[in-house]
Amino acid sequence: LGFILYGSVFIYPIYMQAFLGFTAEKSGEMFIPGALLSGMLMPVIGMLLTKGMPPKFMITFGFTITGAFVYWSSFIFTTNTGADAMFWPLLVRGLGMAFLFVPLSGLTLGGLNGKDVGQASGISNMVRQIGGSISVAVIGVLNETLSAEHRATILQHITPDNPLVTERINAMKAGLLSVTTDADKATHQALEFLNITVNRQAAILSYIDIFHYLTLFIVVSVPLVLFAKTYKINKDMMEGH
Repeated sequence: LGFILYGSVFIYPIYMQAFLGFTAEKSGEMFIPGALLSGMLMPVIGMLLTKGMPPKFMITFGFTITGAFVYWSSFIFTTNTGADAMFWPLLVRGLGMAFLFVPLSGLTLGGLNGKDVGQASGISNMVRQIGGSISVAVIGVLNETLSAEHRATILQHITPDNPLVTERINAMKAGLLSVTTDADKATHQALEFLNITVNRQAAILSYIDIFHYLTLFIVVSVPLVLFAKTYKINKDMMEGH
């Protein structure tokens, strides 16, 4: 949960601030609807657990929904994606997370009583934070590595004998020459714009790859939940959560 919780949204703030020019505050505001949905659903989920619904089935559903969110994200990220396209995917993430937090605590604390509930809850939260830290570190390195690889691949096609490249550079030069009479400066700026475009494309391809890897990670994680023992949720467990 920790790995998926942080990893599934690691790319979103980066994209919002680098591509859409969002501030950190505005990027955070994009997650509010999903968080509110999770908060509203948690009492309902807690009630279902106390009535005997097996938590591992709810966790499986939560991971599946979160996996759908991550895979969906790999399709919506382009160099032209706007904030509106992210609303529904992030809302779906909120739905998935609602079915993970409380049921996972119930599954983790199942069979424990008294002070053991509080101690196990603390250990569970610590492990979740460690998982989140690992995911941020791994995805950060992956992002840099994959971006460099995609950039190298794209540059193989950007050659002087490629007519599409020449046409693109000439078009940018023509536009720049309308505001400056320095041809050398216009050429230099056109090449800079082309470099920026390549970097943006490489970054998007890197994000898509990371979303695919995360989806695979979630798919592999789901069957593990089904092997867990299910205990009846009691009052001590809910208080410990």
